[in-house]
Amino acid sequence: MTYSLDEATVDAVNRLSRQADRPKSAVVREAVRFYGEEIRRREAADRSQRLRRFDELMARIPQRSAREVDAELKEIRRERRHWDRRTAPIGE
Repeated sequence: MTYSLDEATVDAVNRLSRQADRPKSAVVREAVRFYGEEIRRREAADRSQRLRRFDELMARIPQRSAREVDAELKEIRRERRHWDRRTAPIGE
């Protein structure tokens, strides 16, 4: 398997290999593993943040009885019917 790396990355791999006294392939494997773990950690944190926001929004929804909701829907429908009659083209 062959990969192309820019010069700065090659220099970093070489330096880390010398510092850790490990083969370059081990340095690259460890870096890829670390990167994968970091991505998973960020995704989990992002997912937790989105769920927290969702819970906050859900808590802000007013609690109403089915009767109150039905009454509101009935009023909305009545207003829409009224609006439709007022905006109908002339001659209809």
